[in-house]
Amino acid sequence: MVERLASRCGISMDADALREEALRWEKRYNGRSGRTARQFIDYLEARLGDASQSWETASKYDEGA
Repeated sequence: MVERLASRCGISMDADALREEALRWEKRYNGRSGRTARQFIDYLEARLGDASQSWETASKYDEGA
């Protein structure tokens, strides 16, 4: 389920790593369900988005130096 959701959201991640992280997530938050899978993908999107924004900000500073 998380592989399909990740694909729809444009998240490219190794399938095994994605499943492993999703299983850790479901143990911490409410067990396995479609809703939990969606919440995991939302979390992952935010985490990956923050990482890319940090990279873009750092690149802008490097260009100005």
